[in-house]
Amino acid sequence: MQASDRGTVEAGRAAIGRRPRARQIGTTATDGARARRTRRCSGRRLREVGGLVRLRRHRPSRGLGSVSGLAAPAGRPPNHRHHVGTGPNRMTASSIDTLLGFTTPELVFPDLAGLDRDGVLRFFAREIARVHPDLDAETVLARLEEREALGSTGIGHSIAVPHCRAEAIQDAVIAVGVARRGIDFAALDGKPVRVFFVVVSAASEPKQNLRCLAAISSWAKRPENVERLVEARTREEILETLASSS
Repeated sequence: MQASDRGTVEAGRAAIGRRPRARQIGTTATDGARARRTRRCSGRRLREVGGLVRLRRHRPSRGLGSVSGLAAPAGRPPNHRHHVGTGPNRMTASSIDTLLGFTTPELVFPDLAGLDRDGVLRFFAREIARVHPDLDAETVLARLEEREALGSTGIGHSIAVPHCRAEAIQDAVIAVGVARRGIDFAALDGKPVRVFFVVVSAASEPKQNLRCLAAISSWAKRPENVERLVEARTREEILETLASSS
């Protein structure tokens, strides 16, 4: 190869070496950080839409079995969580749905009068078995008494939550009773109980029991809920009061 040809080849190679490299496909660490910041900002704006209402991505309940299809109040999709009321003790609509979804008007009693602690348990066991024939009243009573023997379910603030489990049912049962004069139930705060929530949950669904107790606990955090319920005079008024609880 002549000297002139070699010079031409070398010049060509030098020119190729000076060409700008093609931009690498993909995102750099800086690009990824910028994208994450954009998503966070978008999320904050989404949560601010509608003032106090926070829009959240719906996440289905886990392991709740047959309770996932609870009937919701009119106009509210089942299992869709909204906050009801304001403040740290506000109640979620899913808690209200639990209270209303597991009870019926036949198991709402606006005037528990003339009963003592044992009489209340016997009364509820009998009425629950009457509405749900698969349950045996004596068995329900025995299990409620066994639970009370471990410690009173009078949780204070005029509320008691006797509860047990049963193999004969697939869904929980909640009975509600109001005793305006109060009943001595050996409550934790020593005060008479005026509102009873009696829960019989399915033994095959252990999370049902926890879900029911959590819903009642959420309701009980607002003292005004008890006062409003005690003022109710009929089954319908009690259910309406529960539905509008804060």
